[in-house]
This record gives sequence, structure tokens and C-alpha cells, in this order.
Amino acid sequence: MRVVGADVVHRSFKGRRGLGSLAGRILDFLEADGDRFATEKTLAVALGRSKKTIRRHAQRLAAHKLVERADGGWKLAVDDVGAALARLEVQLGLAGATAAKAAEHEREREQRHRAQAAWRDDGRDEPGMPEGLIASDLSSDGAYVDNPAADGAYEPDEEAA
Repeated sequence: MRVVGADVVHRSFKGRRGLGSLAGRILDFLEADGDRFATEKTLAVALGRSKKTIRRHAQRLAAHKLVERADGGWKLAVDDVGAALARLEVQLGLAGATAAKAAEHEREREQRHRAQAAWRDDGRDEPGMPEGLIASDLSSDGAYVDNPAADGAYEPDEEAA
């Protein structure tokens, strides 16, 4: 089970209450390794961090009984990482956080859609434009044009010049 991927991070490693993404990367590395063991130096080189930083994050994992110290390095202390992370999520008080966050995002999307509909109903093409101002009143650089000739919209006839 990959706990930290390119675009997915298990919620036990996110936010203030989580253990941090580096802890998740350490867990990923140990799980991907065939013997489920790595020295601090190996982890530091592979993850691009100092041995001291690796040790600090591994100790956080050890406090939750996910890894343990072994022969100058760290090894996985659990057989089923997925089940261990589910327990950790409850311990950290993160269970249900995903559903709450999804509901919050949905509320924000609905508010944004209602606001955009109101802007369009007022004849405004862009969010935040003043009442009565439409996009054709703007110059090519987005500034309000009081006089269309100033924006090059009006060019005098050559005969008149």
C-alpha cells in the first residue's frame, strides 16, 4: 500500500495532527524494500534528508508502533500497513476528516457557482467587476476605459487627418 504518492497522501500524514509526509515516505520506503529494513543512512540518501531528520520522523512512527529500531536502522513493525494506518487515523482523531473536508469543499463550490450566476445575471462578465461594468468597457490590459479612443478602438480616417 502506497501511503505517499505523487498526488495522494494518507490522511494520517497530513495536517497539524498528522505525522508529516516524510514519515509517510519512510514508511513507503520500508514497505517497498524487500526485507522491510533500511539504515538511517540509506533512508537519508534515498529521501534526500539528513540522518537526524530521518531519525526524528522514524521515532514518531515508532511511537505509534509502525516501525522499530533494528541493527542501526529501522524496520516495519507491522505486517498489514493499511490496517495499522486505519488504527492510527482513529488514534490521531482524523477518522471522518475526509468526509467533513469533502462536504466543506462542496459548500464552497456551491457558493462560488451561485456568486458566478449572480455576476452573469447582472451583466458582468468577470467576478469582482463593479455593478454596471461589462467586459467591453475594459481595455486589452484589463483597465477600465473611459474613452474607447484611448485604447485604440477608435482610429481616425486617414482623409480626416
